[in-house]
Amino acid sequence: MSAHFMKYLMIIYFALSIPIEIFGQANQPVREGVVSYKTSQNIYVRFQSTDGMTTGDTLFKSENEGFDPVLVLRHVSSTSVVGVPIDQEAVEVGDILKFKPKFQVADGGQAQELVEPIVSDEPQSSKLAAEAVSGDLRTQLPNIKGRIGIASYINYANDETDGRQHMRYSLSLDAQRMGGSRFSADSYIIFRHQVNEWEKVRANLASALKVYNLALTYETDNLLEISLGRKLNRHMANVGPIDGLQIQRTTVNMTIGLIGGTRPDYFDYSLNLDLLQFGGYVNHSLQTARGQLESTFAVIEQTYRSKTDRRYMYFQHSNSILQNLHFFGSLEVDLYQKQDDVVTHNFSPTSLYLSLRYRPNRKISFTTSFDARRNVIYYESFKSFIDQLIEEETRQGFRFRFHYRPFKFVVIGASAGYRTQRDNPNESKNLYTYITYTSIPYINASATVSSTLVRSSFLKGNIYRVGMQKNLFDDHLQTEVSYRFLDYTYGNPGVNLDQQMLGIRLGSSVSRKLSLSVNYEVTFQKTNTLTRIYANVIQRI
Repeated sequence: MSAHFMKYLMIIYFALSIPIEIFGQANQPVREGVVSYKTSQNIYVRFQSTDGMTTGDTLFKSENEGFDPVLVLRHVSSTSVVGVPIDQEAVEVGDILKFKPKFQVADGGQAQELVEPIVSDEPQSSKLAAEAVSGDLRTQLPNIKGRIGIASYINYANDETDGRQHMRYSLSLDAQRMGGSRFSADSYIIFRHQVNEWEKVRANLASALKVYNLALTYETDNLLEISLGRKLNRHMANVGPIDGLQIQRTTVNMTIGLIGGTRPDYFDYSLNLDLLQFGGYVNHSLQTARGQLESTFAVIEQTYRSKTDRRYMYFQHSNSILQNLHFFGSLEVDLYQKQDDVVTHNFSPTSLYLSLRYRPNRKISFTTSFDARRNVIYYESFKSFIDQLIEEETRQGFRFRFHYRPFKFVVIGASAGYRTQRDNPNESKNLYTYITYTSIPYINASATVSSTLVRSSFLKGNIYRVGMQKNLFDDHLQTEVSYRFLDYTYGNPGVNLDQQMLGIRLGSSVSRKLSLSVNYEVTFQKTNTLTRIYANVIQRI
């Protein structure tokens, strides 16, 4: 281990060593909970009662397309839940989230796909934070929860005799305090393949089998936690899953940890022993009467065949101590450069992300974010592309969101984004607006009308959508019908594409642990008709 890297580890230890202060049953109605605490990877929600809720259930917000899925539950106590956010920016402290006992997000649908990279149960070291929200989360141990999902995707056009069918199998398992011991295990595994194309799977199993989480954890009395396997560290989410050993020690407000192992393969997410990495971090978390503070500082060394590939510092901070205001920021700074066999150790900022949300009351909120990223350079594993990567400039992006509930059943909002790259004409602009009526008289349904405008150097498009949701048979059957019109012009000199899309969704919870759903979507074009069918079965353990 180089003297430079040892120096950075010492910085980690001392940088944050000083404390700083600066939402059961099938026929139950929709219940509301309040977000009371938020970390970089988990969100805590308090309900009057969590009867009927279980690991894997979904919480929603009543905005955008009616009920938007925003949180997948990972731990459930009598009055509080802990979940993994589908969109980190969509949920803030003080938000109202809803639990619909008979409505689940389809495993394999868009929301679930977004969750995959971060599905990781709350580490035991975060107990202190959980207890600040609910004192009885520990009583769930020992406990084994999980779910098995089977899904089928079928795509075909009117000029095809056979459609393309894809299968997807998923297994999620969380075994806490197995057999009353100090050992816990968690896993999240996906297997995807196209029917009648097994030769691709036989040629490369990793192309179909994706292990996102598979780890065994041991915890001692003094909150020393040791994990072995593939696991995402919530304190360093940007580092990605770590294949190997993770050790961390937690005190009242501080967590100090070390990691050692490898990175998943860049191309198929398999185990790659050539991609060694090691490092350390310090995390400080504080819950005050005015809000919550959390900071993480880390130094990571990544290698390729034992040669330094990348060395960088990572810092993130979240802050909600100012009334109605929430801030989140992260920064990466590279510490190692190598060009023409000359090594330097200059501080080179690589990524900066800032987000600020203001919510003066429950009816209105504003969110703005800034994202600036330079190409991450791996000096050994991608050495033949280094000159090209160095020459490319920083990409910058801005985003603004607005959400307003002027009346009890009406929600309006907008989201605008702008992205540009210096000395590059490929700038992108988009605008999304919507209005939702959550309770249509006499039919007890919700409806949303929305529009999306996209402008870039190679694409100009407009999307208009109207959708309606309604539950039938005492909420035993959930239905949704939607219509979209798409008008695109792309390429140079410009090709026009008009599409009309009709979608129908049916969902039902056969029992508390078994749920079924079917989605049908047909796309009409001038010369062709495309059809997609998605069916899904989820069995909870």
